[in-house]
Formats: sequence, C-alpha cells, structure tokens
Amino acid sequence: MTTYEPDPVAAEIAAILRGYRARLGLNQAELAAATGIDQSHWSALERGKRAMTIDQMAAACRLMNLSMEQVMDEAERSVIRSQEG
Repeated sequence: MTTYEPDPVAAEIAAILRGYRARLGLNQAELAAATGIDQSHWSALERGKRAMTIDQMAAACRLMNLSMEQVMDEAERSVIRSQEG
C-alpha cells in the first residue's frame, strides 16, 4: 500500500482549514458532516493523510464563510515564502 504524500500546497490548504476551524470554534465532526464524510476521515484530511476533494474543500469553505480562492491564495503564498527562505 502506498502512503499518501500531499503536495505542499494541498498540505497547506489542510492546515489553513484546520486553523480557521479552530478559530471559529468548530469541531471536526461539524466539518465532516458538512462535507458528507465521517469525523475520522476529516481528521485524516486535516493531517494530510488523505487527499481532499474539491467538493470537500468547497463544503468546508462554505461552512466557514471562506472563498476557495482565498484559501488557495493563502496556501500558495505560504508555500512560496517557505521555499524562498
């Protein structure tokens, strides 16, 4: 079995969503329900152990009143900064 290794931007997207979820006081079960998966699956997404689908990202962003573009831009900027320094 192959271990999933997320692209740096995908890993950063998961971290950003985890951070917003925590700041908004939401738990993993709430995000999981919004995305149609169970809590353990959402936990694996946040930890970069599973690939997040566009539909899951869209649902999570809607629940947290974020735009996907905002999250993706933030992730790309963060990855670029980490690669430069």
